[in-house]
Order: sequence, then C-alpha cells, then structure tokens
Amino acid sequence: MKSILTTLLLCLTGMVSVAQLGYSVEEIVEKYGNDYEVGYTDDSVFYFIFSQVKLYKNSDKTYPLVTYFTSDKKDGICFLKMVIYPIDEINKRITEYNEKYVKESNLVWIDYENNIKYILRVFREKQTFTISSLFISK
Repeated sequence: MKSILTTLLLCLTGMVSVAQLGYSVEEIVEKYGNDYEVGYTDDSVFYFIFSQVKLYKNSDKTYPLVTYFTSDKKDGICFLKMVIYPIDEINKRITEYNEKYVKESNLVWIDYENNIKYILRVFREKQTFTISSLFISK
C-alpha cells in the first residue's frame, strides 16, 4: 500500500473540499451521481472519474474529479482525490491555499485540523494543473 501511495503522490496531484476523503464508493456515487467512468491504475488501485463536478457553492463552474479507493467493493474508502483545473485559475487557487492552510513547500499545503495534505502539480503542455488531497497520519 505504501508503494501505491508513493506512486500516486509522484504521478498525480487535487482539491479544496475534504468532504469526500473517507467516503465509501456508495457515498461518492450518491453525492456525484452515475455519470462517471471507472478504472484501475497500474498498481491496481480502483478509481472513479467524474467529468463535470460543481465544487464551489458560489460558482457554476464544473471540474473533472478523480477519486481513488482502497477497494472496488461498495465499502471501499476514498483515500485520495484529485481535481483538474484550467491553468488560468492557478494564481487564484494558490492564493486560496496560502490563506487557508500551512504552506509546507511551494506547491504543498497541510490542513492540520483535518489531517489533509494538498499537492499542486502543473501540466503546462495540457494547460492544466491538479490539486490532490490525501489523508496524512497524525
């Protein structure tokens, strides 16, 4: 499991809300609906991709959301999520995270209250960036 998390941290990076971390597969589907794709990473980690999710209450914008689970069974728990943003929102999100969380490094923040680490990764060739969120141990 440690190698899976390490690989995901190095290869991926997404999100502001912590609500889905710890949710079961059923709870995620209940929250976001049935418009999703599923798959497995090279390390056999089960994931869902929701192509259009409204993340912010005061905005109608939607974003792709990827959620990773401990199992493909109904009781699988979401341990990592990633949101994909357009590159033109990067300054807004960095400012938001700098104001809300403790900055660990240039593109990593920690929410100590909820034990969540946020990691930003830029994909210039695709004109996108991701913010991944995952639980950290106390």
